[in-house]
Amino acid sequence: MNYTTKKGVIKMIISIINQKGGVGKTTTAVSLASRFAKMECKTLLVDLDPQANATISFGINSPYEPFKRVKFSDYLDLMPSSKKLSFLDIPDNHVKNLLKEANDEFILIDCPPVLNNLSVNAITAADFLIIPILSGDHFSLVGLKDIFGTVESINKSCGYKILLTNVNERLSITKHFINMLIQAVGEEKIFKSIIRIDSKLKEAPFASVAIDAYDVNSKGSIDYGDLALEIINIKKELIRG
Repeated sequence: MNYTTKKGVIKMIISIINQKGGVGKTTTAVSLASRFAKMECKTLLVDLDPQANATISFGINSPYEPFKRVKFSDYLDLMPSSKKLSFLDIPDNHVKNLLKEANDEFILIDCPPVLNNLSVNAITAADFLIIPILSGDHFSLVGLKDIFGTVESINKSCGYKILLTNVNERLSITKHFINMLIQAVGEEKIFKSIIRIDSKLKEAPFASVAIDAYDVNSKGSIDYGDLALEIINIKKELIRG
């Protein structure tokens, strides 16, 4: 971890990554950023996806220069994305160097659904990775090997956990899928928190707000609240370790 900054803040840089689209990367980045800010943790959300879905989720539609920091609320800043990111040739450590002077408790990086130089930047900068995968999706399991290989070659010291999303506990395949995942990576590499299937998570972006602002009592809001607390405990363990 990058530990203490000049202002005495212990920060944690978390990249949310998976080369597969539609697994909940942006929803996770936006939901956690909003939740950490609500908990009065100074938070920065970096949108590294040229599609700019995380940016749009907060109602920001005006074009910004890439990597320009924008204040969103008292505890939340954004680095909005734009299509320009697709055409930039940036070195692998650009984002890491950019964030060295940041004085935030949590920095969340939303990645594109492809392992390109933007994803490499996110992995290089990260202290920890969240890898969302769709519950019951066989191809999500298959793709994990590519992610692990990429992380091993770029940032061996980076920790990670897998986040199960779109979980339907009523389906028989769910328990079987979770058992397969445990056998593949080990239970310690899977978040205890799960993100249950919830239509409110799909509705929130239409209102340009995160799930905890859209419906604080929804399953999605409760689940991401649990995940935020689990990450805070992981951060404490990393600091002690």
